[in-house]
Amino acid sequence: MKASILKPLENEFINPTFYALPLLVLLLNLNWYDFQYRT
Repeated sequence: MKASILKPLENEFINPTFYALPLLVLLLNLNWYDFQYRT
């Protein structure tokens, strides 16, 4: 019973994170390249 309640909640938290992570990495990479070229 508990597992079936937590499963959709788990997916709601994991999915946005899963999609946001590549974007965050991309942002960090862009900032790092920008920093590299400036110095």
